[in-house]
Amino acid sequence: MNITVGLTEIASKIGSLDTAFDTVVRIAAPKSFTKTDLTKLRRDCELFLERIEKNPEQIQAVVNLGLSGKLQAANDIVNKLKLREEDFEKEGGGFIIILILIVILICASASEAR
Repeated sequence: MNITVGLTEIASKIGSLDTAFDTVVRIAAPKSFTKTDLTKLRRDCELFLERIEKNPEQIQAVVNLGLSGKLQAANDIVNKLKLREEDFEKEGGGFIIILILIVILICASASEAR
């Protein structure tokens, strides 16, 4: 199974012309969820909470910049706060696992509503 995340109408400029683009990211979900994955998930939550507690304004800025389509500015903060998959893996997590879990929970909830 792949998890697909799409972003649409991301504001951009070509010279003085206002433009927008769409992008899709596909993440290959693991075939199973092991005890090791559960340990990584727990560590992901701890790491993310630490970063939120230490940098609440910057986390809020990342979300606001992302929602307004200013992805490069958001990316700069993401790098600074070490919120990348590679950063979490170096600290015993694997951040994508938490995202996969969130998507699965949303899909499961949506299927119940049908």
